[in-house]
Amino acid sequence: MAEPKPDRFAAHRPIWRAVAVGAGIGVALGLLVVLLGRLLQHGPPIIPTVGVPATVGALLQLVRATQHVMLPPEPTPVGLETRTASHALRLRQLERRLQAASVDGAKFDWGLRPMLSQLAAERLRHRHAITIRREPETARAMLGEQLWQMIDGPSDEPSRPLSKQQLTALIEAIEAL
Repeated sequence: MAEPKPDRFAAHRPIWRAVAVGAGIGVALGLLVVLLGRLLQHGPPIIPTVGVPATVGALLQLVRATQHVMLPPEPTPVGLETRTASHALRLRQLERRLQAASVDGAKFDWGLRPMLSQLAAERLRHRHAITIRREPETARAMLGEQLWQMIDGPSDEPSRPLSKQQLTALIEAIEAL
């Protein structure tokens, strides 16, 4: 006994049905326009008047039927080891930046100053509801002159290297905010 041949379009029947429905609606609209045109003594060409809506309807239904709902990707569990390794890597990067800033003022300007400025601005915003751009006088009073100069200091000329004590003082001042 011979096995029945599988229908290669069986899995896609709903898509083809949707396309057929769209084409049918398009043909119906096109014919309605042709009939209205004939009644009003204006005979539009039948092929484009029926074919364009049928094609557009079929394409719209094809797109609609083939769209899949995208589920958000499942979150990958991050274990304690991964977080610890990530923190250790970030701490090593920060340590290298601090070391470079104590040797080269330009490295402080490019690598450390933006990060410390952002940290100070976030501390002011979260703990005191002060935004540096909106309330510069209040922010300057809260930060103190040393931190204010670090944030708002001239960026045209490179800074001189900061000693470990100066870097420690800056970080402690930010922590105290």
